[in-house]
Amino acid sequence: MDFTNPLVYGVPCFLGLILVELTYSKAHNHKLYNWKDLGSSLFMGIGSVILAPLIKTISAIVIFNYLYELCNPIVNGVRTNILGYQSFGYAWYVWVACQFLDDFTYYWFHRQNHMVRFLWAAH
Repeated sequence: MDFTNPLVYGVPCFLGLILVELTYSKAHNHKLYNWKDLGSSLFMGIGSVILAPLIKTISAIVIFNYLYELCNPIVNGVRTNILGYQSFGYAWYVWVACQFLDDFTYYWFHRQNHMVRFLWAAH
């Protein structure tokens, strides 16, 4: 267990505070606790734990498979490497372009996480 991860401490504290709030609400006969909020929070938490790794793994597999097929097509029954190291090697401008493209794709990925409800559950 990684004790430098704040979730190791945050999740038990969060659950403990939910129990304190629920106990206080029941003991004082107040209707301070909203069950819909609990259900929503639990669903979002479970969605984040389950959907985030699942979406990221499936996305990586699909994207890498597509790029592999695109960059290594089968020509006359032989897989041809059209974008191998022989094509652009270690040129500095390729690395700079890859940095910008990586940042650009992450921006759109993160933006879609905020706009699509299914992705928001994994955000």
